[in-house]
Amino acid sequence: MARPQIIPAAHIALLCDRHPGKSYVLASDLLRGSNIFDEYFSYPVSESGELLRGGRMATLLTNIRRKRFDTLVYLAPTNRTPEQIARDRRFFAIAGIRNFLGMQGFTALDPKVPGEALASAPLESRLLLRRLIASGLDAQLANDSLMDVGVHLADEQRVEEWLRGLPSDGGRRWVAIGPGSKMPAKRWPLYRFEKVVNDLVAELNIRPVVFGGEEDRVIGDWLLARWARGYNAAGFLGIRPSTSVSICVRHNSSAAG
Repeated sequence: MARPQIIPAAHIALLCDRHPGKSYVLASDLLRGSNIFDEYFSYPVSESGELLRGGRMATLLTNIRRKRFDTLVYLAPTNRTPEQIARDRRFFAIAGIRNFLGMQGFTALDPKVPGEALASAPLESRLLLRRLIASGLDAQLANDSLMDVGVHLADEQRVEEWLRGLPSDGGRRWVAIGPGSKMPAKRWPLYRFEKVVNDLVAELNIRPVVFGGEEDRVIGDWLLARWARGYNAAGFLGIRPSTSVSICVRHNSSAAG
């Protein structure tokens, strides 16, 4: 992934939220080292996702003002309410920012109707690009396949080291399995992973590969024992090296359901 071309030669910083006391993966964890951004900031949010008030936000405000940023590219999710958008605009205006991109052109999503399947929605990346276009930028919608995170040689070398210690896959197709989740409500029961993958093995003779954090390694070992095949990458590969394992052509995770 190349650096954003919105403002050539600009100093670009990424501001993302963090959940104190939680082990959630931050956007900066994934993107640091990609050469996409020059700097990273984060702000604390509560369990409900609301900003934590008081001194912490005052500190963030001071830091932004000190850096003298002049433009905000607003990549908040599409489900932001008009009140939240107006609140954010006031905050960044107080921080000294005068140019706002991506704060208009929000797409109204279809509401969930009880008893009916949820209507499909466009990719969030496309919705974000549409907002940037509405702000007057020449953003491209043509290629939805550019989803890499600027993986570098060091990330690929870590994967190569891991691969050298594995037994042969027999030429089978790899399928990535993500049984863990930082949010318990999003966890699929393990017996479902066991059943789905066993069906895939029987029908397609695939090789399952478990991904996740250190806390998911035991789960991965348990599942591999029941599938009687596969590899466990949980806890062995970092976030960025995991993204470079492009030979996994299918993905099944708790988040994906």
